[in-house]
Amino acid sequence: MTKRMILLLALFIFAFQSYVVPSQSRGEGTESTWIRNDPKNTSVVVFVHGWTGDSSSTWLNQRSGTDWPHLLKGDPELANFDIYSFQYPTNFDGSLSVNEIAGAMMERMKDDKIDRHDRIVFLAHSMGGLVVRQFLLSHREFVPKVPLLVFFGTPTEGSELTKFARLASSDPALRDMLPIPSGSYLANLTLEWSDAQFPLQSICAYETKDTHHVRVVSQTSATYQCNGIRAIDEDHMNLVRPETAKSDSYIVLKNALLRYASEPNDPSKRAVSGIETVDLVRTVDASRLSCGSKKVDEVDIEDQLNFVDSPPERYLARAEEFPHQKVQITDLLSDSRPPAETNNSGGVTYYKARIAVRDGQSRVRYSWTNAHGGDQLEVWSRPAARLRNFEVYLKLPPDVSVTPKETKPPGLSCDWSDKDRHVFCRNVMTFYEEMVITWDWNMWTRCKSGESNPKRKKAH
Repeated sequence: MTKRMILLLALFIFAFQSYVVPSQSRGEGTESTWIRNDPKNTSVVVFVHGWTGDSSSTWLNQRSGTDWPHLLKGDPELANFDIYSFQYPTNFDGSLSVNEIAGAMMERMKDDKIDRHDRIVFLAHSMGGLVVRQFLLSHREFVPKVPLLVFFGTPTEGSELTKFARLASSDPALRDMLPIPSGSYLANLTLEWSDAQFPLQSICAYETKDTHHVRVVSQTSATYQCNGIRAIDEDHMNLVRPETAKSDSYIVLKNALLRYASEPNDPSKRAVSGIETVDLVRTVDASRLSCGSKKVDEVDIEDQLNFVDSPPERYLARAEEFPHQKVQITDLLSDSRPPAETNNSGGVTYYKARIAVRDGQSRVRYSWTNAHGGDQLEVWSRPAARLRNFEVYLKLPPDVSVTPKETKPPGLSCDWSDKDRHVFCRNVMTFYEEMVITWDWNMWTRCKSGESNPKRKKAH
């Protein structure tokens, strides 16, 4: 083990031991418990703690001596919400996997009659958010009752610290939090969640402070697959320990409850309101492509994003770079190249960058080199928002022609014009789902070099 690994492991153990209340003071045998259970109420907030936490100490603010569930109970504006704190076994010595905890949650939902409520809101810390997602995927009959998820520091894409924590702990839940792509569990969970397209609001908050010089969950991991993003100026543990009803984390929850959890919970009656929804206009500028001894393989993709509902504070731009390719992401509103978080898997580099949003609009350019070959041109999109309308303009070299081949998902309503170089697809209404438009084209067949095996370019 290298010195760096030993240091990180020591920091990790110190960080968590410093924040977890000793068992004597928090009580062995802490259980799931009702903080308020009024038969007249039809809505409930379910608190779900994270790894090594419990139903009480996770939420306890040491300065005020009050935990979050009881702070919520004292708010007269939220008196119509019942409050329940879910407890599951978790410790350094090993306990249950995320999937097993989700099964235990199902038993509690039935036994404690949580499912009698018309609306169920989950507030989860850290690994608790993964438990909630797994629970809803495994027990989809509950989804129509859930208008809102509020996650704080949930490692949707994993946490690097779990690699070191596993050196000291045999808990199977740590395996489930290994970063993508190392953690196959999280890779499958995020894919299933994306495919499910549940019609609910998901607000995610991330930490801006380190825990003893360690950032437990990164911003991008904490905010992936969310349609509302908030920053909390706390470390990982104090994210969920508001001191008063004026604390940032408390305000995030309260505003979300008042806005989303009081609406009709029938998805057919619930509008898109409250979910980041975007019209995307994409210009693919391939006009500089050329063959021969002075071959040029450079393409710019410019996206104009018009948020028609709930614009985010910043937009998450994503791109994938295959071997021998090069991509750059430019924020056109600020005329800058924001720092990108990267991740490598199977020779592919994944980029994520935060882009400015002003007056409900965002503009981003993806610049590729060495990104093309073969007889097909593919435009692939999966914006980090609900996609309403998708419009594409192609700028091609002279004498290059295109023929529409395929659109995914099938059944889209799309209009083609300008010799099939312009396409407008309306009412797409996908959410974290791939949208792909493919043309046949004659660009590279005209080149004597005749490249094969087309490479896809991906901008999200």
